Amino acid sequence: MLMIIEPGCQNPDFLKIRKLNEKEGFDTQPFPSAFFWSTIFSLFFLLNVQFGVVLEVVQSKTAKVVVGRP
Repeated sequence: MLMIIEPGCQNPDFLKIRKLNEKEGFDTQPFPSAFFWSTIFSLFFLLNVQFGVVLEVVQSKTAKVVVGRP
């Protein structure tokens, strides 16, 4: 299940996980903190949206071309 995490990280589950990680000392691991992950998730989401729009535009143009042929 993919959770889209807003840049503010207001997701309660995410905050819970982050607190657990900090308690266990995982925040000192190579991966940066919650801000890094929220940025990655939001970028991924934006890219998906833009890619979907591009695909729709391409499909509509090809459909028109196919329909326009005699």
